[in-house]
Amino acid sequence: MTETDLPYQALPAAVKSAFESSEYAKWKVDDVDMLERPDMEKVYVIEVESGKQEFDLYYSEEGILVKSVADTDNDSENYLPAEIPAAIETFIKKQYPNARLVEIEVEHGMTEVDIIDGNISKEIVFNSSNEWISTSWDVRRNELPETVPVRSLLQRNMRDIKSMTQTLLKHPKENIIWLNWKKENWK
Repeated sequence: MTETDLPYQALPAAVKSAFESSEYAKWKVDDVDMLERPDMEKVYVIEVESGKQEFDLYYSEEGILVKSVADTDNDSENYLPAEIPAAIETFIKKQYPNARLVEIEVEHGMTEVDIIDGNISKEIVFNSSNEWISTSWDVRRNELPETVPVRSLLQRNMRDIKSMTQTLLKHPKENIIWLNWKKENWK
């Protein structure tokens, strides 16, 4: 892996534009790095801070936010490439033929693979036998399925919601939607 320190102005225009329109736009930019790894997508890391909070924001060259990680020290070490098992590589090529590989990480016997599929950052999880467990990605509110429980939940709670993220989780047996939100007077 090669890590190159960059001035903010040297970032690709798409990365700067995505960052400047994100929830972190008003945070102080502490450092910018470019990570290059063999056979993986190039990643730009913008380290930001606001008060005592610090985050590393990982962007693709097209400005897709791949991951935001609470900064503890040098999180770029987690982006060292691991060798991808043949069964996992075959699954990804079959299910996501145009996907670009961003990260492979093995934790607690599970393999997590981050890809960019089209313009969507997705996380694919495999068990210790390299069998597919799930694929998840964030979706916009208007991209949620037309299901009654989701729609009624949103209609009942929308007036108090400050911010909201939705994650679609694809599983071998069912699709699950996670809704996370913050209310104005949340305690």
